[in-house]
Amino acid sequence: MIIQAARLRTNLDLAELTRHVFAGPANEEVVPLYGGPEDLVAMVDDAKAAGKPYAIRHLKISPAEPMTRTQLGALLCDLGAEFGFPPDRCVVIEHCKPRVGGKGYERHWHVLVPEYDPVRRRVLNAHWMRPRQEKIARLAELRLGHAPVIGRWNAAVVRALVAADDEVAAAEVAKLACAPRPESAYSGRQHQAAARQGIALPEAQATVTAVWQQSASAAAFSAALRDLGMTVRAGDKDRTWIIETDGSDGGAPVLVGALHRLLRQPKRAVDARMRAAAPDLASQDSAIIRPGEAAAQGGGSVGTAFKEEHDVTANTNGPIR
Repeated sequence: MIIQAARLRTNLDLAELTRHVFAGPANEEVVPLYGGPEDLVAMVDDAKAAGKPYAIRHLKISPAEPMTRTQLGALLCDLGAEFGFPPDRCVVIEHCKPRVGGKGYERHWHVLVPEYDPVRRRVLNAHWMRPRQEKIARLAELRLGHAPVIGRWNAAVVRALVAADDEVAAAEVAKLACAPRPESAYSGRQHQAAARQGIALPEAQATVTAVWQQSASAAAFSAALRDLGMTVRAGDKDRTWIIETDGSDGGAPVLVGALHRLLRQPKRAVDARMRAAAPDLASQDSAIIRPGEAAAQGGGSVGTAFKEEHDVTANTNGPIR
């Protein structure tokens, strides 16, 4: 189970957020379970009236295995107890869409919580959001009998569980600490930016992975990508290769992501395969730019695009996709 969160400012595009959570055109089914658009307006109005910078906490709950709405209710109670909000003040919307590659549960939930409580005159707790979200997710997995997801904050979660005298849960989460730390294929901000350009990153990731697996060489990989309207080039970071759209539709190239992250493979292994093909690719149309040549050939900087690669709980004005 993955729980993501974003703090949305009072000057957010409320119309965009409302369209995304209550319409969700990419979903097969959208079911409002609790609350409506007028509640989101009230959250923004309350925060503005109190002069608070943040209006809405946007949570996205994505279980890897089936979960009922009753079980969702129990999870919301856990999150409310952890961060200090009454579950009955949430706006909850259920989305259903098939997962790329058939992996994961087809349903996920968007939960919108007021950042400011005008009755208690208190703001919602945001301290160490990510580790605390992972703790709630791991506990829910244990309670539901789901296979645990390897998180990025295992050690912090173990310490919190030990401090709470939950030795059984702490021991289970401690087993995950030996596994490689997961890296996301793309950040929430990249997902949002690409979606605004009409690119579905999950589908693009699946396409890049399939082409990589079917290509006998990096040269063949590059050629196949060009046929699909994408290019690969060296990034600004050492041993990093970047996938972009080629702009053939008349627009500017759009960043898809770092190749090793999209493939979920070690950076060194991907770089070694790409470097081995560099001499052969030199005679082609520069679809691949060798490491060190990006600046000389006018390659744009992607440093800022990856600056918050893992910040799924970043302060943002966009909905979590």
